[in-house]
Amino acid sequence: NGHDIDIFGGEAGAEMVYNCHCVGDGAQNIFCSNIVFTNVSDIAYSFCCINSKNLFGCVGMRHNEYCILNKQYTKEEYFKLREKIKVPLVLFISFLLQCLVVYILLPKFSEKKSFYSLIEVFYTDLGNEVKVNEFFNVKVKDHWNVIYRSFSDNICFNKTCDISIKKVDCKIGVPYVSLKNGQVFMKVNGKWKEVNKNNLRFGYKIYTNEVGCYNENDYFGKEEHLFVCYTFSKDYLAKNKYIHAFFTKEHLPIKEIKTFNDSKKFIPSDVPIYVNTLTGKIEVKDFRNLAFLVLFLLNLFVFLIWYFFGKDKDFLVPEYLHRKPVNPETNKEEDYFTYGLIYNAGNVNKELITALFYSLKLKGLLKKIEKKGLIFKEFLFYFDKEKLRNLDNLNLNYYEKSFVRFLTNLGSVEEKDDLIIVRVSINNYNQRKIKEFFDYLSRKISNRLTATSFIFLFLLVFLSFALVYFIKNPSLKKTMTIAVGAFIFFTVPSLFLLRKEFVKFKKDFYKEYLEIEAFRRFLSDYAQLKKYLPEDEVIWKDWLLIATALGVADKVIKVLREKGFKIDELLDEETNSTISAFYSASFSSSSSSTSSGSIGGAGGGGGGGR
Repeated sequence: NGHDIDIFGGEAGAEMVYNCHCVGDGAQNIFCSNIVFTNVSDIAYSFCCINSKNLFGCVGMRHNEYCILNKQYTKEEYFKLREKIKVPLVLFISFLLQCLVVYILLPKFSEKKSFYSLIEVFYTDLGNEVKVNEFFNVKVKDHWNVIYRSFSDNICFNKTCDISIKKVDCKIGVPYVSLKNGQVFMKVNGKWKEVNKNNLRFGYKIYTNEVGCYNENDYFGKEEHLFVCYTFSKDYLAKNKYIHAFFTKEHLPIKEIKTFNDSKKFIPSDVPIYVNTLTGKIEVKDFRNLAFLVLFLLNLFVFLIWYFFGKDKDFLVPEYLHRKPVNPETNKEEDYFTYGLIYNAGNVNKELITALFYSLKLKGLLKKIEKKGLIFKEFLFYFDKEKLRNLDNLNLNYYEKSFVRFLTNLGSVEEKDDLIIVRVSINNYNQRKIKEFFDYLSRKISNRLTATSFIFLFLLVFLSFALVYFIKNPSLKKTMTIAVGAFIFFTVPSLFLLRKEFVKFKKDFYKEYLEIEAFRRFLSDYAQLKKYLPEDEVIWKDWLLIATALGVADKVIKVLREKGFKIDELLDEETNSTISAFYSASFSSSSSSTSSGSIGGAGGGGGGGR
């Protein structure tokens, strides 16, 4: 269906649905909700709601409207409170989901290996030094790739030093020796040679000061022998901290491994032979608490970015404004199209297009619109010949003049009696041109907005990836990869859907936006409108165009009819249908507005945002 993303179990006719499950027929604008059926619209983060509209974070609601966390509010209170809590609540829910993913996935990736090891150590007194032969017979009850023996101090290979490695042998794997200076020696085809560890196809990182056996094949339940022969001086005897060997699927430093049923550290004595049997289990250190802390900090940074760089400062504006809003720089009123662009944060929707066409009709320039064809859509615009030729002298605003010139250049032009007919075919090329034109018009408003917050959000995501990339510890790297992946998976879509909340108005333009909201509330309130609607025809027509651009024209039309104003020429159903068809054909692949409330429409409200 139209503009649905990630929906499972949706009925026919559902539109504007994101990340939902079990959505009923005809549902509109549903976000992150489950089991919402029958005449539902404008619902977010809710569960099991029926015949309801305008819900946020609700459960089990039936025949309700304007509720937040199952609490009833007035229409005005609902929209005002929803805007205040939307970003913090969405980030909080996203954070909980991220923590849940980390909690579920991390134990599945932890190393828990059962093993049996027989360790034999033989010491030979050579006078000034001691020769040590260590024999590790390890049988693993699980998958393994490497067995290694780490030394707590620096080692050398066939040289004189505190700990000098003389020989390393393996039963299955390839013997290797890794030194403190970065040199790695491997026994290949019976000969030792130095290799570049950056070119090794090892599935783990080689640490310094260790020896071991590695095999690229994944063995299960195999027995491996690791034999290590080394010498150390008697003066160094007391510094020997442990004699042990470990195995792992991924290579880990000794300090990151916990052993159970382990023996005590052994310091050589007069006994020439030491034999120890070791059984138990090895587990990778659990970094989940650190992952939760990182997720909390990342989401906190997103909130702070919104609070300082995306959240507009507050202004005191009345709930209902009985006059047109003014530009804070020029202190003058603006036209209906500018108000609509500001209210929709520079986005052009069906209401704005409708108001644009009806303004041209009210001013006598546009006489009629016709639609031709079903598959290959073609639209005919009938303009007054004399007025079109004197376009610069007409009382048109910047957007209207630009649009008329654009249409005449886009389509073919022919003259018939006192009319000029512009024929426009909606193909892929013209559709792209129409979108580019309205994007160009919206730039006049975009210079009042700043998206500095998105720069910081991009840097935050980049630093999150960098955090994972530069982590050396494999177990910590795996934990942070899952945590950052969960953060990106849940936060980025949320920020995309909340992108308007991260766009901030420059200077005092946000006050104008609040005044437009207050004026829109006034135009949509029947009692207020009936009391304050002006009698002057020029003024009420202007207000009607503003109401159309803001998506609340139905209330204004009702009051005008009750007061006896002649507005039937504006309510031509065929013209309304043609305008809707032109909008759908032109913006079908680039616009997502489906709201109603324009002249001749079914009522309702336009989109919010900034």
